[in-house]
Amino acid sequence: ITDIYGTPTINALGTGLNNDCNSIVIDSNGDVYAGGAFTLAGGVANTIHIAKWDGTAWSALSTGLTGNEVNALAFASNGDLYIGGKFTDAAYPYLCKWNGTAFSVVGTNTDIGNEVLALAFGATGYLYVGGSFTNAGGNPNADYIAKWSGSKWESLGTGTNSSVYKISV
Repeated sequence: ITDIYGTPTINALGTGLNNDCNSIVIDSNGDVYAGGAFTLAGGVANTIHIAKWDGTAWSALSTGLTGNEVNALAFASNGDLYIGGKFTDAAYPYLCKWNGTAFSVVGTNTDIGNEVLALAFGATGYLYVGGSFTNAGGNPNADYIAKWSGSKWESLGTGTNSSVYKISV
C-alpha cells in the first residue's frame, strides 16, 4: 500500500498477535486470516492459533485450534479455508478446513499423521499438502507430499525422503 506520494505505508492490524504468525491469506472480501503460534489476537477470546481481521477488528474462528501452531493457509476456489499445522484437535488433527461457520476434517481424522507445513491449490483445484507426514490417507507413496483430489489422497510419484516446507503452484 502506498500513500498519494508513492511512499509505502504500514497499518497495524489492531493490537496484534501475542506470538508468531506463520501464515497469512486474504479472502475475496479483503478479510485477512492469520495462523501461527499465537493464542490471542487483539485480545479476542478463542483466537487460538487462527484468527480473522475484517479491517476493523479481530474475530475468532469457532474456538480456535488446540494443541500447537498453524503453519499454512490456503483458500479453495469455493471459498473454503484450508488450514495445516501442528494442531492436534481430535476431530481434525494437522489438517482441516473452515467453511465460514465451522471446521471439518479433510478426508478422515487419521489421513495425515504428522505436521503439515505447506498448502497450495493447483489450477485443477487439487490441494497439494507438504509436511512431516508419511502415508497420507494410507497411501504408502504419499510421504511428505500428497495431493487431495476432494475425495481421496494421491501420491506424487513416490513422495520425497524428507519434510516438505514450501509448495508453489
